[in-house]
Amino acid sequence: MVANIDVPGSPSWLRLAGRAKFLSSLTLVWLTIEGAVGVIAGVLAGSIALVAFGLDSAIEGLASVIVIWRFTGSRTISADAERRAQKWVAISFFLLAPMSPLKQSKP
Repeated sequence: MVANIDVPGSPSWLRLAGRAKFLSSLTLVWLTIEGAVGVIAGVLAGSIALVAFGLDSAIEGLASVIVIWRFTGSRTISADAERRAQKWVAISFFLLAPMSPLKQSKP
């Protein structure tokens, strides 16, 4: 059985690309709220772990921004934009590594 692979630019591929952009936008809204609440609660409670949680949300939000960028305009069907987006998302997730010990810290 052969998998049905959509070709970039086909109607079904563009529909899926639009869905990816929509889901990334929803994720960005959620992460913005989550990050703001985390940082504010962390500052008020004097908790480094909560502040780190909020900052972690900002870094994850960066990945959502990259996905939205990737699927906007002519970049939607650009193989070059896909490669750049993959690299930048990977870099953004490497930025999460230093956050892990901070989220484990005790006051």
